[in-house]
Amino acid sequence: DAALAVGGRVDRVDGWLKDGRLYLRVVDYKTGKRSFDLADVYYGMNMQMLLYLFALEREGAGLYGHQVVPAGVLYFPARDVLLSMDRSSSEESIRAAMDRELRRSGLVLADPAVLQAMEPGALEGPKYLPLTIKRDGTITSGVATAEQLGKLGRYTEKILRQIAAELRGGVIDADPWTRSENDSACTD
Repeated sequence: DAALAVGGRVDRVDGWLKDGRLYLRVVDYKTGKRSFDLADVYYGMNMQMLLYLFALEREGAGLYGHQVVPAGVLYFPARDVLLSMDRSSSEESIRAAMDRELRRSGLVLADPAVLQAMEPGALEGPKYLPLTIKRDGTITSGVATAEQLGKLGRYTEKILRQIAAELRGGVIDADPWTRSENDSACTD
């Protein structure tokens, strides 16, 4: 896993070469409990990692010398984990609870080779990737196809253009996004 430097608040970009193409994943370290939610993206919120990912897809060949393929975005917990468990808990159950707390949130490319590069053993039982795997091996959440990521990239660009047009038009109202009383842009 190669760590590549990027500007802004993105802490890391991981890349894997496969078939002459560079698969990139953007990772953002968070001290809180932020989770990736497509509903937020729909409303134009929490799009920073996606903006970086799709900018790297567009401009990455010039930077890295390979065609860039979006491999996903992940929030990585960067906090001390305090577990509340019974003193008689086994080391195995403590480790499992710790792994659950450190599980990433995000969306990754539904390509078995890329998922294995991100986390060996992810297709059998992911510890850190945001995947849900059924008993038959089917991945039911946390992944998107290349086509779905392409649609997400186009949607992200559309929202960015709308925001830019509003700013150019002088729309700067203090109108923070609110999902509920306890979940708004002001409480984040």
